[in-house]
Amino acid sequence: MRPGRRGLRAGLRPLGEHRPGRHGLRERGRRRLHQEHAQRPPDRHVPRRRPHLAEPHHHPRRRAPFFNDKPSLTADPIREGTAYQVWDRLDNDPPGPSSLDGPGYISLTRDGGRTWSEARRFVDTSAVPNTQTIGHVIVVDRRTGTLYDFYDRITLTADLSAVSEAHYEVVTSTDAGETWSAPATVARDTSVPEADPNDPAKLPRAAATLPSPAVDPTSGALYMAYEGSDFSGGRFDSVQLVRSTDGGHTWGTPELISPEDVPAFSPSIAVDERGTVALTYYDLRFLKPGDTTTLPTAYQLATLPHGNPQLRTERRISRIFDWLQAPFAGGYFLGDYQGLVADGKGVRAVLTEANTDAPQNRTDVYTTRLHK
Repeated sequence: MRPGRRGLRAGLRPLGEHRPGRHGLRERGRRRLHQEHAQRPPDRHVPRRRPHLAEPHHHPRRRAPFFNDKPSLTADPIREGTAYQVWDRLDNDPPGPSSLDGPGYISLTRDGGRTWSEARRFVDTSAVPNTQTIGHVIVVDRRTGTLYDFYDRITLTADLSAVSEAHYEVVTSTDAGETWSAPATVARDTSVPEADPNDPAKLPRAAATLPSPAVDPTSGALYMAYEGSDFSGGRFDSVQLVRSTDGGHTWGTPELISPEDVPAFSPSIAVDERGTVALTYYDLRFLKPGDTTTLPTAYQLATLPHGNPQLRTERRISRIFDWLQAPFAGGYFLGDYQGLVADGKGVRAVLTEANTDAPQNRTDVYTTRLHK
């Protein structure tokens, strides 16, 4: 398990191109959103632009001793004009061993984004040296207005060379983000380094350490999908799912969503009004033994009526592409360009595919609406 694997993200940019559905799927408006044009530098942690009006001003020539990573934005579905921006702030000042701190920060808007509150710490990591959070995402229970912020808490060894402990947590707010509860543990982070099964020297880069949460809009049940190695004996990551039916106080044991004996990565999750849980993820089921020149990858959609894994169905929603054609940035990197949201009687997915023999355009991002 590695902290801060996905430090690069560019905004999606519509290009106005529509493509017909492929693979016999019921697709609407599969659209290419963004093109990756250049190789990214191999840094694992790269600063992102500060949230507009959310951060205090700094002198333009003075370099801050921290950077802000993995921001996410959630619009409140029941409070008009309200949205929440959350991220982790990695502070290694002064640089060196035993000086890492990585709390969670939040900024709120109550006027539709015209102004934002001053950034403030809402998840603290100072009590345990060399501890950071990562992957903050807020979901809102439409029935009660309660906010749930999910993230991974990672503690490193004193020399910052290895992870000593990691687990997913959730904090809650019942007053629209003004105050927050103490953390509750959701699940252990059992993710392991991603690697090409046929050539471990080739390193794909995916979403280990980044949770994907959702809330059932009717029952209030909470779900979190994530990468973990519980079902492979620590050999590789699969897509795992945990749930809570008591507001996040207690959580069930992990359930396997992706196929057994197949590495799977970067899950996203959504729940519709009927309680149907949908998950998307990449997997390597098309990789043949002995193939060390390509890494055939596809994006899958799994649906669980009423959240029941025993009723799970699955289908492929992308072409089969070679992951090794993606830009190299601390690993072959498809980018932070995956997501899933409930959309009427279906879901809308955002996914990335790598392009073959296209060094100036190594990846494209697509969106498509799918009937479950």
